[in-house]
Amino acid sequence: MAWPFTAVAIALAPSKGIRLICVNRRDYADTTLFSAEELGIIANGDKEARLNFIKERALEYSTLVTELIEKYSIPAPDVDKTRGGIALMGWSFGNTVPLGIASAIETYPPSIKEILQKYLIKIIIHNAPAVALGIPHPSDTKTYPPYADPNIPPEKREDAFMHWASGYFDNGDLSLQNVHALPYDVFPTETTFAHMSIDERASTVDSRPMFRSETILGGRFQNEFLEQTRRTLCDHTLRVSLPLMEVRLLYGDSVSWSIVYAVWEVEKMAREADVRTVESIVLNGKNTFMFWDHPDESLNALVSLCQK
Repeated sequence: MAWPFTAVAIALAPSKGIRLICVNRRDYADTTLFSAEELGIIANGDKEARLNFIKERALEYSTLVTELIEKYSIPAPDVDKTRGGIALMGWSFGNTVPLGIASAIETYPPSIKEILQKYLIKIIIHNAPAVALGIPHPSDTKTYPPYADPNIPPEKREDAFMHWASGYFDNGDLSLQNVHALPYDVFPTETTFAHMSIDERASTVDSRPMFRSETILGGRFQNEFLEQTRRTLCDHTLRVSLPLMEVRLLYGDSVSWSIVYAVWEVEKMAREADVRTVESIVLNGKNTFMFWDHPDESLNALVSLCQK
């Protein structure tokens, strides 16, 4: 969909004691697009084909991560995990990637598995909508996808979606954890997208994968995404395989309702399984594009999560 980091956030990172390496997922600009065969699996593959597809993507990303560790001589984490090591963070639908990497650890060649076991200290779920985690919405709730709104002319739906996705929502008192009190079908009046220049929009947004792969993945791979979320949070064997890894959540309280609901469900899932302790940071008044609109405060929160 879009790129959530500004050059400002990336430039600030070293002053916070961290290095940001930002990666576009397959099928987005400047990546290897999915082949016709891969698109066929996304659209029509059976359960086995879908699982193999996810494992192949996890191997691609885990290979990249281990190569980056070696190329840049990233130090291993120290004893209290406040320096060194790596944290993998997704954003929006991209949260499928770090969860996929972690959940597939037992399928990797020993060279990759051993490096991840030594270096991976955090999985950070950042502003993930429920669909990215495979979590179904309650049956009595409604969703509002602007890209399918018949009242919006087709040529204007991309912009409408970006305004909606980058909006600031009034979600009320989140401590109540009442999903039915969240605004399902409200179109925001204040958005990050509204303040982007034409050049910033052009360099940030790539809507082509939305119908080529993204929305299909979100629908057809829901069970597989839920499995990898549960495995990362709740699986005792995975806890042994990745003993240093902890799971953290970073989100804003002005994000769209599905992200808030996903946080509640992840926290509940982890609490009931009692395998990993999940900790969260919620930033007041921040939306899905918090690193764009509030880079300094958002980076401080990210550093805090990496160290706690």
